[in-house]
Amino acid sequence: MPENQWACFLLGNHDQKRAATKFTSGGVDGANMINLLLKGTAVTYYGEEIGMEDTFLTWEETIDPAGCNTDPERYEQFSRDPARTPMQWSNSTGAGFSTSNKTWLPINKNYQTVNVATQEAAAESHLKVYKDIMRLRNSNVWRYGDYESRALNQDRVVAFSRIASRDVDTRSFLVLVNFSDDTVTVDATVFKNVPAVGFVYTRSVGFQGSGNVGSSIGLTAVQLGPRNSIIIQIYL
Repeated sequence: MPENQWACFLLGNHDQKRAATKFTSGGVDGANMINLLLKGTAVTYYGEEIGMEDTFLTWEETIDPAGCNTDPERYEQFSRDPARTPMQWSNSTGAGFSTSNKTWLPINKNYQTVNVATQEAAAESHLKVYKDIMRLRNSNVWRYGDYESRALNQDRVVAFSRIASRDVDTRSFLVLVNFSDDTVTVDATVFKNVPAVGFVYTRSVGFQGSGNVGSSIGLTAVQLGPRNSIIIQIYL
């Protein structure tokens, strides 16, 4: 970024594939962590909070001119409709988006499990992780803390820290996101002044490493399963 300029971050929009389609359902929490916690303005395209995926549409269902102006063999390469289907609020008729039996674009068939109401009620969900991230975004450590980023484990892991001075916040945080399909072990003490032990603030759905939310975790060897991500709270 040029000096004195401000960034704007987004994962997807109405012209692009959805985040859960690009990064997989397992990787969407890590993508949201990066999008919402880097320094800058964050934009969330509707449905990324719950990990909505692109919807397959047949040639007959396609409405987007970019797809319709091609042919049945090539329309999927050009149509933007898959990322534009209705928001999935519940498992009721019309996914809680409409009371009609038919919408302008069809609703994704996974709406009965991937929806806001179901994720609100679940023990863990993309929506709950998203809300955890937003609470951090609104904290003083994210407003005023120092930022340091690194690419670790042969660039498979995106990692960054937000370190706050004591007059701003007693807490500081590490974010570790594994974008690979491999299980990796990360030494998070490569960051400046980071202690050997931290506490799990939140983690991606289906996290395969050690450490439950709220428990302590050793930072010299943090295990991340494929597409796993974690936010660790530390005290300096």
